[in-house]
Amino acid sequence: MSLHGWLNIKSLIGLCLLSTCSLASAAIQLQQTRLVYPEGEPSVALVIKNSDAAHSVAIESWLESDQGALIIKPSTTIIKPAAKGVINIHIPDNGKNNEESLYWLSIKGVPLEKSTSSKPVAITVINRIKVFYRPQSLLARAADAYKKITVSRCGKQIAIKNPTPYYVTFYSFKIDNQEVTRAQMIAPYGELLIPQPTTEKTDIASWQAIADSGFHTPSRLKKITTGC
Repeated sequence: MSLHGWLNIKSLIGLCLLSTCSLASAAIQLQQTRLVYPEGEPSVALVIKNSDAAHSVAIESWLESDQGALIIKPSTTIIKPAAKGVINIHIPDNGKNNEESLYWLSIKGVPLEKSTSSKPVAITVINRIKVFYRPQSLLARAADAYKKITVSRCGKQIAIKNPTPYYVTFYSFKIDNQEVTRAQMIAPYGELLIPQPTTEKTDIASWQAIADSGFHTPSRLKKITTGC
């Protein structure tokens, strides 16, 4: 099963009070690891699968950004055992037509005791995925954004800069083959400053990004320049 297909939710919040409770009681799977919302679309759909053959699951979902929360339809729904459900996400024009905007989609799944009951068991599953609102003028060039990243020495720090209007999420980032865990995502036209690694040299940076499909890109290597 590919990453572009179903993604098992891994984030578990809550306490299982019954000894028979297990991850199988919360088998919520998402069709995608991330969503791209093209400007002008009436909505974007996300399919949710309940792979538990015995329990229905109550689903609650919401979308958030630094501008506040947005409505999802339906915001609450019940998915029957071994069935699929769909939520539709609508993002109105936010006025930012020259760069991407980031939203967070949260999905909470609560297994029900029986397929015919509305009483929840004591386990809650929550997952959050990124939703990128992409203006029409930017639809064609997103795949190359990670190639434009620059890396330079800035005093005792390393400056990672994104000169593009896209969010770049790193699958990995290394300096002279040393992993940099603090480099996770960089905003449009943004900059990340990290301490210079304690290696004998800091000459080469290499990274992989996460593409729209959810897979990681080929590795990109660049010589580290000098100057802020």
